[in-house]
Amino acid sequence: TIGFNTEKIRLSSGTAKGISCHFWDVGGQEKLRPLWKSYSRCTDGIIYVVDSVDVDRLEEAKTELHKVTKFAENQGTPLL
Repeated sequence: TIGFNTEKIRLSSGTAKGISCHFWDVGGQEKLRPLWKSYSRCTDGIIYVVDSVDVDRLEEAKTELHKVTKFAENQGTPLL
């Protein structure tokens, strides 16, 4: 993702009918990373997506993931 994308999905079937899910897709560029903390605060879950084809950045992605999990606000937040 370059920049930010937001999406709201309202579930319309099954036991989750009527539930709204808000997604914030925040890019991984170095200049955007300081904003991650604001976007992950008070969240019900985090989905951390990595470009596995870009093997040169996998170690960097791992390091950044560890930083995200260390935010006090994210303690106990489910992570996928």
